[in-house]
Amino acid sequence: MTQAPAGDDRSARRTGAVIREERDKRGLSLAKLAAAAGVSTACVSRLERGQRTSTLDLADAVLAAMGLRLHVEAEPQFADIDAVIRQASGRPPSEIVSEWRPSAGAFFTYFADVPFIVEGLAAASLQGAPVTVETLEIAVPADNNDALDALTVALGAMGARRGNFEIRDPRVNGSPDYLSLHGALRIRLASPFEQVLWMDIDPLPKPLFGVTWFLREHREPLPRARIALTPLAEIEASSGHVQRVIRRTRDLLASARAAQAAGPASR
Repeated sequence: MTQAPAGDDRSARRTGAVIREERDKRGLSLAKLAAAAGVSTACVSRLERGQRTSTLDLADAVLAAMGLRLHVEAEPQFADIDAVIRQASGRPPSEIVSEWRPSAGAFFTYFADVPFIVEGLAAASLQGAPVTVETLEIAVPADNNDALDALTVALGAMGARRGNFEIRDPRVNGSPDYLSLHGALRIRLASPFEQVLWMDIDPLPKPLFGVTWFLREHREPLPRARIALTPLAEIEASSGHVQRVIRRTRDLLASARAAQAAGPASR
């Protein structure tokens, strides 16, 4: 075991997860482990859930009851994040979107006639942040009725719905979240609407479900797409961990650009 509590919830959760994993391996109940460690069952339960951050001695005592010891190491603050950022860096956009849960190939084909901006975690992932994309978040122009009409038609063509209702027009009050066979979508009506950052995805991964199934014009899946993104610096993260990842990614990108601008003289 190489991780230990460092006084924050994240470290406590990691330590608790290790204790739970080791207890499960040995087939021990909470009560038996607590008795062996000389503490209460509730105490071990809170420790496993990452709710006890006050002392290393408690974790050490519980681990000792299983023949283990607590081993503490110091490492660079962003070592874990930097490792996954390095792994994600340099990957082509087509490879990145192929790992999204929503099908980029399907959505971008359906929305070919709709002006939109990809935002949230999807935009962050395309700019190098190693985050998981469960929902495609987009912004569309709030004051462009032609665009909103086209979007409503596209949502109907792909069988998207809002909750239990088939009200697809985003101008109708309701949830911004849509579900379809191609994944989850969140729509924000934006005013002003400014497309300032663009990215080419070539090739665009083919959708798992046939795009031609719903479309009257029998449109074939797009082979490539040029999409607008929200810049990384403007993305509001949905959690502290994601915010930390995005902030560190932005810092690394800025450092890389500075080093490139300095040229050979800096080496």
